[in-house]
Amino acid sequence: MSVVADPHHLSVPPPQLHRRNREPVDTGLPPTHDEHFCVHTRQGQLPLPRQGAVVAKVGCGSGLCDTHKYRRALLKNSPRHLGVLNLAVEKAGWDRRPPEGRARGVAVHAAFGSFAAQVAEASVENGRIRVHRVVCAIDCGTVVNPETIAAQMESGIAFGLSAALYSALHFKDGRVQESNYHDYRVLRLNEMPVVELHIVPSTEKPGGVGEVAVPHIAPAVANAVARLTGQRLRELPLRLHA
Repeated sequence: MSVVADPHHLSVPPPQLHRRNREPVDTGLPPTHDEHFCVHTRQGQLPLPRQGAVVAKVGCGSGLCDTHKYRRALLKNSPRHLGVLNLAVEKAGWDRRPPEGRARGVAVHAAFGSFAAQVAEASVENGRIRVHRVVCAIDCGTVVNPETIAAQMESGIAFGLSAALYSALHFKDGRVQESNYHDYRVLRLNEMPVVELHIVPSTEKPGGVGEVAVPHIAPAVANAVARLTGQRLRELPLRLHA
């Protein structure tokens, strides 16, 4: 099943769900993937998946600068991780050149019994990072309501992008300096990327979808920016160095 949501065309009818003739991913339980690296933010620490920004750098160091191939090698014994990774990069057109001035980055994560991967397509405009498109694949076991999954993935990506690009808290004398949304930025409607969701058919027990889309987006965007600029960004919000 797949869903495509474009926030810039609000007058169109709700997106239709299309069932794909796709074989289910092997549902054997993979080894645990709970190890995390952390980036330090003004709000504290945000865990990045092991398959996130650090893995991309290590992959290049090993000679496999196509980070998708490096992740495939790491996840060869984790079929559900590998299933969402393969689906996300396929639907994102990873092997095709992105539009001029853009690059793609990928991240994989598992939480609450669900497995997901995201490919972010980003550019840098006047020194600021802009995310144009996010392709998300999720294996959450048996699907009860696909539209609920779509809503949760889209909102999780928006929430994660706010933290990745804008939201920061500053403290002085023990007090938070930001007071409202004029100085604590969140993602705005005109900044929301097109989100494409692809659901892996599965007969596994249902997993959660509440915040499954949040952890991937920062490392996916950071990996895209690294491909564009060569800069490895380690703090949130993501800011390019002069």
